Amino acid sequence: MAALDAALIKYELHCNHFDPGTDDRVWIPFAGDKGWLVVTTDDRIRRRALEKRGVLRKKVRLFIFTDNNTFGVVMAQRLITAIPEMKALIYKQPPPLMASITKTGNVVQLWPKN
Repeated sequence: MAALDAALIKYELHCNHFDPGTDDRVWIPFAGDKGWLVVTTDDRIRRRALEKRGVLRKKVRLFIFTDNNTFGVVMAQRLITAIPEMKALIYKQPPPLMASITKTGNVVQLWPKN
């Protein structure tokens, strides 16, 4: 988190609000109600009907790392690299939206399709 702090990126950690293993159907609507962006490594969220419904209903902006084996400093650096593209997408596309963050830090809009 030091890299995010150094980049002056404000963030909330899942573990500061929920226990490990908290069902996606609980925390995704919470994030949506708060107006937070969701950044996750859990690619299954976009494929599961109930989780996807929560994203859509609560107008969540969901960004998914395509490499779910990335953690710590590498993940933070990819996120920092992706931020300009994330901001551009957020300004262009009202919520809800789903996008991926690639291994190179590029952002690809998944839903709605352009």
